Amino acid sequence: MSELDFTTETLEEGTMATKKAPEPLPVGVTTDLKMKPEEFCSKISASDKRVELIGGFYFWVTKVKGIQKAREQEFAELFEQFSTMKV
Repeated sequence: MSELDFTTETLEEGTMATKKAPEPLPVGVTTDLKMKPEEFCSKISASDKRVELIGGFYFWVTKVKGIQKAREQEFAELFEQFSTMKV
């Protein structure tokens, strides 16, 4: 089912949609949620000390590509593409 799974409760005056509580994930399972470019750049800066490259990547992703949210894997692929781009 989708993330926005709704049920309907009947009231005296009509009906009201309520959101079901999500089921907890098993231990060790993570979701592949989208993140902002800021989050990805902060995360990658912990292991990659090329601050100018990371800053340029942030500008390229947000201003040139117009990407506001993506999965971490998508950002990693874009970072690889950006870091090997010929100028």
